[in-house]
Amino acid sequence: MIASSLAPWGGTPGRFPGVDKLEHVAAYLVLMVWFAGLQPRHAWRWLALALLAMGALLELAQGAMDMQRTADVRDVLANATGIGLGAVASAAGLATWPYRLETWLARI
Repeated sequence: MIASSLAPWGGTPGRFPGVDKLEHVAAYLVLMVWFAGLQPRHAWRWLALALLAMGALLELAQGAMDMQRTADVRDVLANATGIGLGAVASAAGLATWPYRLETWLARI
């Protein structure tokens, strides 16, 4: 994800405006659920802050590079939305994915 965030971007023809924001939300939701499943619940706050910092730093790096990429504060807001949704989904039970996977693997 970090490499794709910093790679040159040529644009995708026929792409709807705002689709990249949905991609940001989805990516950070998945990251939050993934790592929440690997961390105790009391560490989720730090996890969320680390993911938010990573997203903000990637945006700053995009703005500093001259590779057809620009920094966009709306991307950081989309990241934060994904992190928040991921935290809610994790609290609702998705954070137990490692245990369910381990149980499933033990049965096969």
